[in-house]
Amino acid sequence: MESQTPPSFTPPVQPIEPHEFRKKYPFVAYTVLVFFILSLGLFFANLRFHFFDKKETVPSETNSITTDFQIKSDVQETEDPKLSIVEVIFSDTLIPYIVASAPPDETTAIVGNTVVFRYPADEKVEQYETMGEESGGNEVIADYSYYTYMAQEYLKEQSAVVVIAETRYLSFVVENKIVYLDTEADEDDFGLTLFFSDSKMPQIVYPIDVELEYPVYYEKK
Repeated sequence: MESQTPPSFTPPVQPIEPHEFRKKYPFVAYTVLVFFILSLGLFFANLRFHFFDKKETVPSETNSITTDFQIKSDVQETEDPKLSIVEVIFSDTLIPYIVASAPPDETTAIVGNTVVFRYPADEKVEQYETMGEESGGNEVIADYSYYTYMAQEYLKEQSAVVVIAETRYLSFVVENKIVYLDTEADEDDFGLTLFFSDSKMPQIVYPIDVELEYPVYYEKK
């Protein structure tokens, strides 16, 4: 009598209870728990960003020219976030001359690479003339006249654009903002000479230093 091979028998798989699963596979259980906690944290962080931290973006007007100085804390890092564009960008020597506005009929607009001479007012010249020899007033006038003449002769040789400002105030554009300068802001000044450029900030220079500073400021070789 032939022996019959009993059919293969696969015992049913019994489900593992949760507590039994944790005992047999503790690493997997903890990994799932950590993943669940991280996912929950990311969900609430994203929810806060959309409903609490989202701020309205105000478009900036880059094409219009205004006289309102906006906060420009991104120009350079400063301790005071309220510093204006004027205080951040300009050098300390130029800031005292900057004013918020100026009468149009007393303002000369400066454009491009220009050397500006603002001669001392008649009242200033008379003040120095009456000082007497001991105070050196006449010497100041003579020195200014001589070095201004020499500076202008040098600038002619360089084919530089020279403007003799007849008005007290000057205006120029920087970062789409009109900036005004009061050439008589410092009572100790006897005239004022400035370099202007489209690619950098204006620079105050003494007439005696024009020949030295001109090629540096305008990067002439």
